[in-house]
Amino acid sequence: MSKKICVMLRDDGPTGYYRVTLPYSRLFQKSSYQIEQISSYDNPSLVAKKLDCDVFVIPRMHEPVWIETCKALRKANKTRIVIDHDDNMFSVSPLSNHYVDFGTSEVEILSGKSRQWLWRDGENGFDVKANVEKYNGFCEALSVADMVTVTQPVLGDLYKEYNENIKVLPNCLDFSLWKKAPMKPHDEVRLFWSGGSSHFEDWCLLEDVLPVVMSKYPDVHLYIQGTAFHGTLKNCPQERVHVNSWAPYQALPYICAIRDPDIAIIPLRENEFNACKSNIKWVEMSALGVPCVISNVDPYKVNYDGSNAVMIENNSSDGWIEGISTLVEDKILRSRIAGEALRYVKDNFDIDSKFKLWEDSIEDLDSWRSPTPLTVPETRLSTKPSETSAYLH
Repeated sequence: MSKKICVMLRDDGPTGYYRVTLPYSRLFQKSSYQIEQISSYDNPSLVAKKLDCDVFVIPRMHEPVWIETCKALRKANKTRIVIDHDDNMFSVSPLSNHYVDFGTSEVEILSGKSRQWLWRDGENGFDVKANVEKYNGFCEALSVADMVTVTQPVLGDLYKEYNENIKVLPNCLDFSLWKKAPMKPHDEVRLFWSGGSSHFEDWCLLEDVLPVVMSKYPDVHLYIQGTAFHGTLKNCPQERVHVNSWAPYQALPYICAIRDPDIAIIPLRENEFNACKSNIKWVEMSALGVPCVISNVDPYKVNYDGSNAVMIENNSSDGWIEGISTLVEDKILRSRIAGEALRYVKDNFDIDSKFKLWEDSIEDLDSWRSPTPLTVPETRLSTKPSETSAYLH
């Protein structure tokens, strides 16, 4: 008998697409499963009807109403609960705009001898009590689930404290969308970065790098798709900095392709949050045949042997300058790295073959027996103010 799976779409951005829309649309097309999709904004009566299912997949669950709903479903011994996470929800950087929703302590910035509040309870929508409750909700929800699915092993290790049944389901691509576009040749060398406003801390790694590279190579142009942190770009030649505002995610494969990048730069600062991220930026750029210069930190420490990316050790400015310069100067090396990367991601991140990982995880639920009674580890959480140092622009 065909299983009925109900999946919740929390957002219509990249996360919702990679974790829900793409994999479960392939399951619907290629398996015998019945797939029902709900939204976190659906009315309760509609949700209740659709939860008459064998498996309920809910991303990033933390709300009391959903926790109680899932407990009831499990108590009835009918519906299996799967929680999906693609980020470390316990360690969001204070320099991310998402800290307002997930930060659990006040934060002061140290800049030289001066201090100022970056996050203060009760100001600008920042509510420590509400975020602590959310944190505790994440912990309890993880223990309620029959299975937790994640994007990569480091994130799985983090959540294993709360649930021993972890499955790694990597973010994959629809390669019919992510492909190189037939473009006319261009004379300049195009550096490319695509990302949103949460990457300020990562992008600061290049503040002292890009001016040197662009001074050294007058034919190098910088193309940014999404958020431009203008304070970090003030020493770059502005006539060679091209910023394109953010666009709906569905258009991103085409937008990135028509920018026709020569080199993608993917800086990532080493911290607990970033260690749990997926490698999707490298996968996307590699699918377009673009060689990448990337930070040698998790999640980019795996799957790279030097042949399919240029890795920067310790995120040093000198290392970044040397890595970018190597690819600027060597067009043949760019082509070789891009070819190796494309082959690798096609073998390992193509949803048309990797959807089987989702199918197998669902089938594994039949043999899984969740531990009872459910217990939640004691929350180790401080709400005391913390300090951080940061660039102020």
